[in-house]
Order: sequence, then C-alpha cells, then structure tokens
Amino acid sequence: MNALLQQIRRTIQRHGLCPPGSPVLVGVSGGSDSIALTRALLDLAHSGDFKVVGLAHFNHRLRPSAARDERFCRDVAVRLGVAIVVEEADVAAHAPDLVVLSPGPGDPSRMYPQIATDFERTFKVLKSLPADIFLGAHGGYFGMEAKYERMKAGAAMPFVDPEGYKKYVDEREKAFRNALARQQKTGDRQ
Repeated sequence: MNALLQQIRRTIQRHGLCPPGSPVLVGVSGGSDSIALTRALLDLAHSGDFKVVGLAHFNHRLRPSAARDERFCRDVAVRLGVAIVVEEADVAAHAPDLVVLSPGPGDPSRMYPQIATDFERTFKVLKSLPADIFLGAHGGYFGMEAKYERMKAGAAMPFVDPEGYKKYVDEREKAFRNALARQQKTGDRQ
C-alpha cells in the first residue's frame, strides 16, 4: 500500500469515519478529485476495513456540463464494476424555497432543524484535521491553477499548503457565522 493510501487509511481510522464493516457509498461529481477518491477507497476496501457498496451522483442541472458529468459517472461505475445511484433535480428552480440556516416557524428548513449544529460540528472536525495537502471539490477553493503553474515551473510540492487549508476553513466558518447571525437577528432567508 502506497504512502498516500496509508495516510488516508490512518485518517479514516483516527476519526472513526468508517467503523469496521461499514458500507460506504462514494459521492462522485465527475471531477478528478471525486474519481481519485473513489479509486483510493476501492483500493482501501480490499483491506476489509469497509466495503464500497457503490457510487452516488446528483445531477443539479446547474451547469451546461451536468448531463455530461452524469454520463461520465455512470461510465466510471460500469468500468469499475460498482453500482451507481443517480438522482437529479432542477436546483435553480427550487433555490427561492431554500432556507440555508436558522429555520423559523413555517420555513421549509424545519425538515432539517439541526443544520446550524451540523455546520458547527463540520467546522470543528475540519479544524481538527492535520491537512497538509488541501484539495477541494473545485480548483478555486485551493488555488489549483496557481499551484499547478508553480509545479510546472519546478516548485517542490506546491500542493502542500496547510496554511491555505486553515485559511479557507476560517473564511468559510466566518461566512457561516455571519449568515447565521444575520438570519437569527432578522429572520432573513438569504
């Protein structure tokens, strides 16, 4: 097992992300990061610690490439010999009905009243992770293009960026706290 897989396995075990025997459904967007995660988890599943039971893809219909992303994810599942669950919805059409934080009486988010608590827990976990290599669902989250250019120019390990990770988490937590405070104060749904 290579060093990256060993580190992923240690992280999973340290944080109890997949208790022994857990069935794991891997969320895939069609991007290189989720496909790499899928391959890593499939490789790790051979150890018997957990079982990858399939892939899941949500077609949000927000980008022109959404249908192509869905087809790609279906093709990946076939090539890897795993099941895939695909759902879709016109997210933009539902956006006016969504309440992100702090549900109030009559709000549709009452179906998820613990959302603010879940955000709090997520930030606590993110802050506790000893992340050296920061990757995200979208390259803009972690400065992928600039880091890639530095790598092409010969920089040693430009993707090792624990400070960038901490900064990103802090920025996202601040945005969350500001939105929550505003919504708690005014009941604003935006």
